[in-house]
Amino acid sequence: MDGQSGFISVAGQNLHYIRFGTGPRVVVVFPGYGMQAAAFSFLVHEDYSVLSFDLPFSGKSECTPGFRMKRADLSALLHEVANEFHVKKVGLAGFSIGARVCLCAFEAAPDKVSHMVLAAPDGLGKEWLYRFVTGTAAGTLLFKRFIGKGERYIRLLQFMNALSIMPHHKFRFVMQYIRTAEARERLFNIWMSLSELMPVLEKIRRESSNRQVSVHILAGNADTVIPLRTIRSFAKRGSQVFLHLFERGHNLLQFDEVKGTFCSRLFNVTATAKT
Repeated sequence: MDGQSGFISVAGQNLHYIRFGTGPRVVVVFPGYGMQAAAFSFLVHEDYSVLSFDLPFSGKSECTPGFRMKRADLSALLHEVANEFHVKKVGLAGFSIGARVCLCAFEAAPDKVSHMVLAAPDGLGKEWLYRFVTGTAAGTLLFKRFIGKGERYIRLLQFMNALSIMPHHKFRFVMQYIRTAEARERLFNIWMSLSELMPVLEKIRRESSNRQVSVHILAGNADTVIPLRTIRSFAKRGSQVFLHLFERGHNLLQFDEVKGTFCSRLFNVTATAKT
């Protein structure tokens, strides 16, 4: 389904979005790594306007190298959307790393969020490697060397995969992001741009409980990217967190039954029993 394209300026960066629907209620959506705004064209409801944003350095978003998005930027984004569409609150939805952006957006402006639907959410675990390569001088230096001389590391990964030191599914997952110099540069820019957006989970649980903001999480039992144990740990300690499990892997949004649940929770926010 075609949508209306637009931009919102945040911290001097132009974030591109596609609007699906023209209803009076508003939902802001952030896709996962490597996805574009159009991936959420299935989110259509007559009562809603869905604004699906390209992440920094993705799709048609226009960002300056070195840009790092902050919580204040997300707060400004939600306030601008609310003002432009004349609503008090918006819904949030996201997949994988986009779900992590949603969590930080809620943390930054909880008074502007009505509910959230998150699929295979990133940011619920320790993320030691990510924090090291994006949040420390030594880690960032190594990350830059990896980007510039990726062929050496690719050969090492191929050797590890051939010896079964590295599982094949992880090898295939990693290779899609580092196979070419362009892909490695994109990885660096996106990871660095979102490096300051790591959610404070206890604050999110407390705010969602106090404000009665429902958080519906869709997760796959066979997800090898986002450990299910971290999702369960977050869900069981949040009174407004509801977990929906599927016999699927990480790429949940490929499947109609997941899309159906995503839509039903996003467009009908009555709580369901925790599982």
